[in-house]
Amino acid sequence: MPNWGSSGELSDSDIDLLERFLQREPPMPPEFGMAEIKKTWEMLFSPEDRPKKQQNDLNLNNVFSVTLRDSGQVALIDSKDRKLAAMVDVEKIPHPGRGANFIHPKYGPVWVTSALGNADIMLIGTDPEKHPKQAWKVVEILRGQCGGSLFVKTHPKSSNPWVDSPLNPEAPISQSVAVFDIDDIDAGHEVLPIAEWADLADGPKRVVHPEYNEAGDKVWFSVWSGKEEESAIVDDKTRKPEKIIKGPKVVTPTGQFNMYNTMNDLY
Repeated sequence: MPNWGSSGELSDSDIDLLERFLQREPPMPPEFGMAEIKKTWEMLFSPEDRPKKQQNDLNLNNVFSVTLRDSGQVALIDSKDRKLAAMVDVEKIPHPGRGANFIHPKYGPVWVTSALGNADIMLIGTDPEKHPKQAWKVVEILRGQCGGSLFVKTHPKSSNPWVDSPLNPEAPISQSVAVFDIDDIDAGHEVLPIAEWADLADGPKRVVHPEYNEAGDKVWFSVWSGKEEESAIVDDKTRKPEKIIKGPKVVTPTGQFNMYNTMNDLY
């Protein structure tokens, strides 16, 4: 998901070539069934060779994993002292994501997902036992800022669902986030200018991937900027800026994960 022309990585002729390529009818791929898939399997580490205990002295409950899209790396940041703990090389252009879950005051447990193509934020009922009429149906559609959203995030200890819009073409939208109040969901959202708080130089500065800490009282954001710029920003539950993290190794941050929340499926 490059910034196309605005990042300077693609020329006008590159973009023209890409546009024409995308309009070509793709060839039919060859059949690839289960038998062929099984032939490609390769055991890298057998179960008996896998570690039986933690292989480092990090407090995993405090570690955030931040995806650095263009550098093909994952940065591990200790959220206690807010310092870089490690850099992990991965394949080029990593990208993660999923929705959010919370208890709706009217419809009970819901799963929430946003959309790339419009401002709709869909709430889907997930409790067939206590809320059978709403189960596995869209029970409500909230209105976000606009299209271009990738991530929705909340926490069991918070009443704030956060929604980004990093792929929206309008800078004021892609550089900010929308936040709702579960206890007053019909009141709409508040817009927070995260990129403005980060105080970066000129560039796309797309705000992406809200992520809670273990306690559920602070939210981390990545400010996905140009290839030569760097920033990651921390925002807390009170919707006020608290800490900006910058460094020459934190380049084009995108996805980020708190290890405790990930291991315990807190979304």
